[in-house]
Amino acid sequence: MAFSFSLTSPSPSSTLSYSNIHQFPNPSSSFPVSLSVSSPSNTRRHLRLSITSALNPQTKKASTGSGGTNKKRKKKGKSVNLEENWKLREADAVLEEDYDNDDDGSLANSPPTIPKPPAGFVIDETGRVLMASKKRIATVVDPTNNSPLDCVIRRVFTSSKGEDCMLLCPVDTPVQILKSTNIDGWSAVSDEEVESLLPAAAYALAKIHMHLVHSGFCYTARGGFCYTEDNVFDFRTGNNLYDGQDVEGLPTEGVEITCFHLDGSHYMVYTPSDPLLFVAAKDPNGLLQIADDELLDDPAVISAIDEETEFNALVVRSGEVSGIRGFNLRNGLSLWRKHLVKQNKGAYICCSFSTDNDPLLPSIQQLTNARVIYSVSAALGHNKDSHPECSARVPAIVTALEKNELTPKFRGSEILELANFKNATIEDIANVHEKAYVLGLEKAMDQASDSGLIFIEGSGPTYATSTTFQDSLTAAGAGMALVDSVVAASRNSLDPPTGFALIRPPGHHAVPKGPMGFCVFGNVAIAARHAQSAHGLKRVFIIDFDVHHGNGTNDAFSEDPDIFFLSTHQDGSYPGTGKISDIGKGKGEGTTLNLPLPGGSGDIAMRSAFEEIIVPCVQRFKPDLILVSAGYDAHVLDPLANLQFTTGTYYSLAKDIKQLAKEVCGGRCVFFLEGGYNLESLSASVADSFRALLGEESLASEFDNPAYLYDEPMRKVHDAIERAKSIHCL
Repeated sequence: MAFSFSLTSPSPSSTLSYSNIHQFPNPSSSFPVSLSVSSPSNTRRHLRLSITSALNPQTKKASTGSGGTNKKRKKKGKSVNLEENWKLREADAVLEEDYDNDDDGSLANSPPTIPKPPAGFVIDETGRVLMASKKRIATVVDPTNNSPLDCVIRRVFTSSKGEDCMLLCPVDTPVQILKSTNIDGWSAVSDEEVESLLPAAAYALAKIHMHLVHSGFCYTARGGFCYTEDNVFDFRTGNNLYDGQDVEGLPTEGVEITCFHLDGSHYMVYTPSDPLLFVAAKDPNGLLQIADDELLDDPAVISAIDEETEFNALVVRSGEVSGIRGFNLRNGLSLWRKHLVKQNKGAYICCSFSTDNDPLLPSIQQLTNARVIYSVSAALGHNKDSHPECSARVPAIVTALEKNELTPKFRGSEILELANFKNATIEDIANVHEKAYVLGLEKAMDQASDSGLIFIEGSGPTYATSTTFQDSLTAAGAGMALVDSVVAASRNSLDPPTGFALIRPPGHHAVPKGPMGFCVFGNVAIAARHAQSAHGLKRVFIIDFDVHHGNGTNDAFSEDPDIFFLSTHQDGSYPGTGKISDIGKGKGEGTTLNLPLPGGSGDIAMRSAFEEIIVPCVQRFKPDLILVSAGYDAHVLDPLANLQFTTGTYYSLAKDIKQLAKEVCGGRCVFFLEGGYNLESLSASVADSFRALLGEESLASEFDNPAYLYDEPMRKVHDAIERAKSIHCL
């Protein structure tokens, strides 16, 4: 076969010649051609060119069967027009130099350029490896399910805006599943069907000594496998997936790993034939986040990709690795992830009201000036003498606030009481509780009025009086109004006031189907749903430090990936739920964290739990709002449990949670009173919490008596914390 080509010489005065015309008997082979370049420096430069066959784009496409599905590519015995299809691949040109005795530093004496190696490697000018780092793995966490994805660091660079960035590639092989009913055509598998196929897919991979990993963003397969060009099929599967069309950023080819049969259908587990690369950037907290599309257009990102492409070309050229031909970058993980995650750039807050137009709510100016805003719903009619959850609880707190000069009367504008607010509606309550329960409780008020008091749930026991239904609506409304006020203030201030709902009956035990454990309606859960619906705050983080597990809140959001519930409580205490293995379920798996603390745990244990569990969870989840179920019954003086928190413990919790909210969600944070049944320790601890929220010094030492304390079981505490960290990849 005759062919001709032209090359640009390295120097304007150089001459280029080639020997003769070659015949290629086998169109699938490569044939080297040697050329000489003569330059004035008397240095002879040889170019050894590998001429390889490359099919026309038309011949590379897989054949299309009926229904528009693309079939797996097979070799055909068709004739090929060699004149048109032989092409010179620039990447296959290898420069060979013979140096004469000329050392004038001219281009002829310059060594070939060596591409920049991947991150973690140091090489000299000859390509010799001088150093290889062992720390080349980074982990990115999927915020939808808190599952990690381990990645190899390929490039480390800084964006044009100064962000620390990495070009990453998953350690394990990303996989997806295709379905075929006629063995020739393939279609996509829905997310719902994938879940049911995972056991069979895992077993099929196990047969070839690979392991299915439920990684963040995508499923991956661990273990090695080999493939050749014959194993590559057209990625565009037609019909239900991409209608047989190219999609920007989507790889056009994939590799079959294994296959399996289930219920009369044939399935394929496959991976893209090109490396799956993506860009991650560090957020202000130092955590890696998947880059958005805007960052992908950054010149620094493009430069990193160019470096990787150049290095990849060297690897393929040298024959060290086969099967790597390009990169699947622009789609990143978005088309492979299990649940698409939108970047959290700060919530867009759309209030359903204007505080300036609502006479029941403070003005924006009042909210902006305040540092603490609180509401009071004492529910004086909801009472049973000698019952721990009695009507004296909230008045005792209010009295302590007055005594310690922590009210608007003494502090002016920096403390604001939300004196007027609307009750929650039945519809508000029904966002969390079954409507049949809500309406049934309303009807039961007639019976309570006749009897004076009835028990509506026996495990607490939980009682009701004739005012319980309205008192519970008022308590829930007080919490919702505080959310409204704090959110409104955050629109005008970077440091909005922290809310505190001094309300009862408490709520965190109330399950969707009914009351439980002194609790009637789930006040914090109702407020969370209100924040989502009224203000567009999608992601809510609930911290519950009551001594008892908040089983009602836990159950309300166990399948919700947008609300993270974290509870610290005494192990084995009422109601016996909150096992460390309870991490949520379904789409909400991973957004529930329970940390049962051994009896005797105190200030040291809680500080450790906050630093090692609460902080990293909140930072990783990136909520738009933090709500706190503030139970003060873990105090060493409280009669209903056996932990030894102090007033100082609660001061630290309030201070640290406020700071955490300021760092991650614009300061939007509201506390809700839950338990606490020793009136003295309850009122003193809430008062010191107010001081923490005001940024003032603690006066806990005036109340706490060290003589009541004993050594904490720190070994058991450490074991519990380490197990929780392991389960949740903290």
